[in-house]
Amino acid sequence: MKAIKYLTAAIAAAVVAAPAFAAGVWVNETSGISINSGVGSITLGGETFTFADSGNLSLAYYNDNPGPNSQAAIATFIKNSGMLGLTNSTVLTNSVSDDNTAKTAFSITNATPAFNYLAVHLGKNELLFHWSSKITSFNMTGTSLSNYRAYAAPVPEPETYAMLIAGLGLVGFMARRRKQQ
Repeated sequence: MKAIKYLTAAIAAAVVAAPAFAAGVWVNETSGISINSGVGSITLGGETFTFADSGNLSLAYYNDNPGPNSQAAIATFIKNSGMLGLTNSTVLTNSVSDDNTAKTAFSITNATPAFNYLAVHLGKNELLFHWSSKITSFNMTGTSLSNYRAYAAPVPEPETYAMLIAGLGLVGFMARRRKQQ
């Protein structure tokens, strides 16, 4: 019984522990999105950005430069943010990107593979999108659009589910055995 309590405490501590960032502040902007006939908009720093919204969308905003602008660095930034339901163990794979600067609009059409995470660099800030189901097209307008990177979160392999079920079975077996003693 003590082992289960210790395990539960360790898991709770890992979940509660949030990654620390040297600068900048995370803001959960989900409540600030206004959806109007499939078009979303968000106002940040007095500037309004509009985008096509396919539903099931959550947003997070980081009001500073997250660091290096490489694919790997942005994927790590998204994973470590703790804002969009990912963990550091989740592997994001790149889907589509654009590194041009100073644009007022961008459009992604028929992306292959589909993506469900998108990082948009707004001048010196980062806006993160997450859709609960993968999408293939997206467009956005607003000044100060620097670049974007879209990522796909992988579907867990069958082996992952097998290990999860085996682990739960083992914990259940141990609990039942202790109860019988």
